[in-house]
Amino acid sequence: MTDYCFGIETPCTPLQLVKDTADVFSKCTLPGVGHFYFVCKGQPDAPHNVVDVHLKFYDNKKQVLHSSSSRVFTAVRTLKKNTIALDPYTFLVGEVDQWNYLFMSKDWSSSNFTSTGCGSNKHPVQLQASYVIVELIVRYFYGQPLEMTFEDATHLILVAQMYGLPELQKQATIKIRGEKMTGEQCVMAWKKCVEANNDGLRQYCACEMRKVMTDVLESPALYESLSKDELSLILADLCPPEKKEEITPKVPTSAAFTPYRW
Repeated sequence: MTDYCFGIETPCTPLQLVKDTADVFSKCTLPGVGHFYFVCKGQPDAPHNVVDVHLKFYDNKKQVLHSSSSRVFTAVRTLKKNTIALDPYTFLVGEVDQWNYLFMSKDWSSSNFTSTGCGSNKHPVQLQASYVIVELIVRYFYGQPLEMTFEDATHLILVAQMYGLPELQKQATIKIRGEKMTGEQCVMAWKKCVEANNDGLRQYCACEMRKVMTDVLESPALYESLSKDELSLILADLCPPEKKEEITPKVPTSAAFTPYRW
């Protein structure tokens, strides 16, 4: 991670770091890499949606402080003051009058996300995300350009939905819709949309899948990887809806017809 350029870089000794993060509301440490901070530049008792908070990262080895150029990102700014979120699909876990932070585990191979309320670890929540998705989220936090492959975008659809990051979800959707998808890509994106309950994008993927049905049918591994429920759902999505007049019985309209009355 230290090979990347995030935000505004400033040379900073450990002593200077103490001064720079004097108003820190929360922090987390990634062993062997550095420290992440949410630094408040407003009043501690101000409403969450108006406090000016910056994300900072301190590189231990290079003694460089990376600071976001703009104030806090949407995911934190929109948290409700009295939220106590224990839902495993919550990215940042809030508690009354406390800010929240993201703790990234040192085990990058499994890339676990653990979020917990600041000053409390009673209710840790673990979420799975790949290293690439971690990098995309950090880039998003710092307002950096997002570069992602189609596969990254499909994973981001689910992750952004779980973490409540609509801007990232929008970027992933744009990437998927802008791709001329193969059968494999259609199925991959469709599955993630099902997991994320993203019906609009799911139907789009189904429409694209119809265009490459030969590709799909000639690759048994694509649909053999689906569960029974997914297989039933994908078949329903692939079958175009019948016209209403074709499936609605016609009611006689002649004068001789008399409806049966109870």
